Amino acid sequence: RGLYSSMLTLLWTFVLAFVFIYLYAVLGLELIAKSSHRIDPEFDAVAQLHFGSLGQAVLTLLQFMTLDSVGPMYRGLILKAPGLAFYFVSYLFVVCIALMNLVTAVMVETSMRQANEDREAAKAWHAAKTKRAVPKLRRMFRALDADGSGEITVDELCSAPSDVVEGLKSITGQEDIAELFRLLDYDDSGSLTI
Repeated sequence: RGLYSSMLTLLWTFVLAFVFIYLYAVLGLELIAKSSHRIDPEFDAVAQLHFGSLGQAVLTLLQFMTLDSVGPMYRGLILKAPGLAFYFVSYLFVVCIALMNLVTAVMVETSMRQANEDREAAKAWHAAKTKRAVPKLRRMFRALDADGSGEITVDELCSAPSDVVEGLKSITGQEDIAELFRLLDYDDSGSLTI
């Protein structure tokens, strides 16, 4: 549910990532492709391969965003034109690190909030279940009080009709009736009051 509830955030993250990639692609075309004919043939070859068109630049930056074999791509360009280090390092910091960490943080925060809401819902469900069980438990305890004293002893509990015992087991989730009595008899008096 945490991933499902963060879908809108993921959608906006993809939009934001595309905007950054597009802006850096246009900037890369201006900085790299337009100046490639003035530096040297090796630079020109790498620049044309990775930044020859807007589509190539977008694919290159998408590859760069995933850090998929990017060393050979930018190393040759930076060695020939050191000013491009600012371009690649800023892209690395803004898109690859900051944006992806922001996405991770938002998804984790959304998942944590969802888990908290699930815990609160479970508490509310348990409280409602307990509230619904109280009248039924009162009726069962009255049926268990064989001598009408207003107290139930372990003998009365153990000699109760099987349908009452089974109902008590299903409500409390306790299989051993003697153990259930011991848990409910918090003052060790040997009897339970209704």
